[in-house]
Amino acid sequence: MDRLFLDQSAVKNLVEYEARLNGLLSKYDDPVVCNYDSSKFGASVALASCEHTRLLLFAALRENPFFVPPQQFLDEMRERRSLRTAS
Repeated sequence: MDRLFLDQSAVKNLVEYEARLNGLLSKYDDPVVCNYDSSKFGASVALASCEHTRLLLFAALRENPFFVPPQQFLDEMRERRSLRTAS
């Protein structure tokens, strides 16, 4: 994954992938852990965590106060992209 973070378009795709995956995983009761080295990515990837209902922070599982449902997150991403391309 480290090389992925060198390519901004790949990072954007990862954020969208995370949101879509969360939509799918919400139908199941199995735990899934997305593991990223926080020293290797920037704010755009950290934002991807807003569609996770829980976060593992400092070895403690916590409810995510910034949770955004996956479809809403994807809609907001599309809106931001369309505004950038229209400018």
